[in-house]
Formats: sequence, structure tokens, C-alpha cells
Amino acid sequence: MKGRIVTYCQKRQPDALTVKELEFLPEGSKRTDGGFDPDGEIAGRLRGSLIARRRKGRVQIEFYLRTQAGGTDQLHRIGTWSKTGDGGITLSQARAAALDLAKRYTEEGVGLKSALVADREAENAIIEQQRREDEQRESEQRGDNSLGALCAAYVRHLEARSRRSWRDVRNMFAKHVAKARPDLWGRPARLISKDDVHGILGGMLDQGIGRQTNMMRASLRAAFEFGLSMADDPRHARAAKVFRIEANPVARVKRMKQLDKAGDRVLTERELAGYMRHVSALPSPVMRAFLTLQLRLGGQRLEQLARCKWTDLRGDVLTQRDGKGRRDEPIEHVLPLVAPLGELIDTLRGMSEIWIFSPRGKTHMHGCTASTAVRDIAAEMLAAGEIREPFSAHDLRRTVATMFGELGISKDAAIEIQSHGRNSLVHRHYDRSAYLSIKRTALQRWNRLLDRLQAGAADPKVIPLRK
Repeated sequence: MKGRIVTYCQKRQPDALTVKELEFLPEGSKRTDGGFDPDGEIAGRLRGSLIARRRKGRVQIEFYLRTQAGGTDQLHRIGTWSKTGDGGITLSQARAAALDLAKRYTEEGVGLKSALVADREAENAIIEQQRREDEQRESEQRGDNSLGALCAAYVRHLEARSRRSWRDVRNMFAKHVAKARPDLWGRPARLISKDDVHGILGGMLDQGIGRQTNMMRASLRAAFEFGLSMADDPRHARAAKVFRIEANPVARVKRMKQLDKAGDRVLTERELAGYMRHVSALPSPVMRAFLTLQLRLGGQRLEQLARCKWTDLRGDVLTQRDGKGRRDEPIEHVLPLVAPLGELIDTLRGMSEIWIFSPRGKTHMHGCTASTAVRDIAAEMLAAGEIREPFSAHDLRRTVATMFGELGISKDAAIEIQSHGRNSLVHRHYDRSAYLSIKRTALQRWNRLLDRLQAGAADPKVIPLRK
């Protein structure tokens, strides 16, 4: 079978795809279909084509409508091919959907992709809201007033407020309360005592769990505070009558300050150069690009960067959303993409319609996945004798902040780049364009250092920047 890769500059109209060609489409290749507009309904109004694509390591074949108008080239995902239409769409269905979408594109223009993404997100938000309401209604109808039901209600509350910690809190409750103490999980929440809370936390300490024990204490306290506040919220009035919580048993349980001791691991220039070499050798292009950008953008928080969408990218400016702290709404964290970071992001285009960093094209990368990748690299470097002690993603962030100081980058600029406290002098004295310029200058200086390290210009002596 002859391959037919057609570009827009070719004059010959590509032939119509056949089912047989799709069945034998090789991995890592794509074909252009010339049969999706047989009657020329959009001829002269839009340069577009239907593309069938099979990525490397994938069995599925995906259909995309490729459009070009006003100098803008975009890919719109149509669906996954199925010969019979079960669990996907047939070739004829893909053609019809592509033609309908192309017609809409001629009417709405280059803003169509953003509109489609917004429509899909709105639909998903409605579905998620309905799911949470159904779960809460079923719990109330059962009259479930257990600690487990309260924890589940609190997790739904976090999810509804788009708190990025909701999955971590849910998993922590499931592992260290539901599984470890099923007797307390099923007990009415109003009967949970201070001693019961000590039992949960003590069990975690016995397992050698440190900082997360304080996190559990904080989450349980917040869950009971949420239960107490239900009576004041009309949306939770029925649930308040089910739980009948009158006191917070965690309020008098002290936080163990010794478990929150801040780390002090800072990588040397040689160690950082070694880390970059390992990152550049990662087999996954998405993880490789992600960890490179995380470092070159000044040590960004993994979870925030991982959730960036294509709609968050405007020219050479990337907007993250910082939900850290006790905020009802996350605040925008804007960073300029200094050269060549924009080109690096461009290598990920087409992998997902929505997410910039999407290993499988359907959802965004999770921060814990990237954190594990960093720890795996540290373990490899330790085994190879390249470092004396392991490091984490947070240690990289601390290293960046330390090296910023060595480079003469101001503390205010470092705070703005890492979004580590947003009440700095920069916010008070500079407008948005001004501190974008400050960030750009600082990141250019930082990337010049990384370029030297990557080229092998690190000091051969292993000298830490800070003891």
C-alpha cells in the first residue's frame, strides 16, 4: 500500500480513504482523506481536510479535521475509528461530522476551537455537578451520618470549589481512615471523639508517616468544620439534620510542628546539569517537555503547570492558576515563554485538543506522576554515584530560588516567578506589563545559566551553593 501524506501546498486533490487503508495504517503515520467534501460545499471558502492518524504505540486510529483560514492552522478531533461503529465512528460518519464542523468553521472562524472547548467543559461541569448532587441526595436519603459520609461530603465540597487537593484528601481518607479504621469510618460522625482522632493519627505515626499526619489532622478538622457550617447553608440544611454535629473533636488536637520541618536540600550546578541530562533522555516526549519547562520556567509547581490548557497560552505568555492558600478562587500566575520554550511547547501540539501536557490525549498529566519521575531520576543518579543524596521536585524548586539569588535576581522577582506569596512589593509598585518584563529578564538570565550547564560548563568541583 502506498502512503499518501498530503500538504496544503499540493495541487492534486487526495484520493478518498478506504476502510482497507485504515485497517493497515502503520503506527506513527497519517493519511488525508479527499472524500469528506465530495460536492465541494466548502470549496473556495475554507482550506481543510479530514486526517486519519495512528500514533506510535497506539492501536486506535483517530480522525481530525484540519483547517486553515486567516493564517491559522488548527486540528479539531472528530473521534476514534471503528469499522462497525461500535465504540467509535465509521469512516462515513467521520466524513459527515468533519463536513458539518467545516461548515460551522466557515461561519464562526478561528474562534471555533475555543468555543468547542468551552462547550465541552461546560457540559462536563454540568455532569460533574449532577453527579455530586446525586451522591449527596442518596447519602441524605439513606440517612448516612457516619464519619465516612462526612468525609465524602467534604471531598465533594472541595471538588465543587475546584480545589486541586480534593483527590489527595480523598485518597488519604480512604487509605488511613476507611481502610485502617473501618470501625471509625462507619461510626456516626457526631460520636467521634478526640481520642478517636488520636488513634487515627497515632496509627499513621506508627507507620513512620510524618508530614502527612499533620495533613490528615488538618483535613479532618476542616471536614468537621464543614459539617458544623452546614446548618448555616441552605444547600446543606438537610445534611446538617442528618449529621447533627455539635462540636469539632479535632479542634483541640495539636499540630506536631516537628513533622513540618522545612527541607534544605539544594542541588549543586553539577547535579543540576546531570538532572537535565537525564530529563533529556526520557522516552516520553510529554514528560521530557514537561520537566524541562518546569525547570526552565523557574521551578513551577508541578500540579499547576500540569493543568495548563492550550487556551492558557497566548502568544509567548502562559497563564497558570494558583489555587494555593485559603482562596475561594485561584489567582492567575502569568509567565513569559523566553526562547526557546515556545518552540518546545509547540512540539506537543496535536496530542490533545485541551491540555498542553497530556500523555494519552484525553486528560492532563498529574503532578504526582511528574513527581515520581523526578524521584526516579534522582534514584538513578544516586545509584550511578552522580549525587550523594536523593532529591525531590520541591528540592528543585528550592534550588532554583537559591540560584536566583546567586544570579542577582531580586527576591521580589523570584517570588513572582515561583508564585510563592503574592503580596510582594512588585504587586504594589508595578502593573502587569511591568512585572512581565521583570519576569522575562530574570528568566532569560536563568536560562542562560541552564544553557551553560547543559553545554558542560558547570564547575567540575562539587561545591554546594548553600550549606
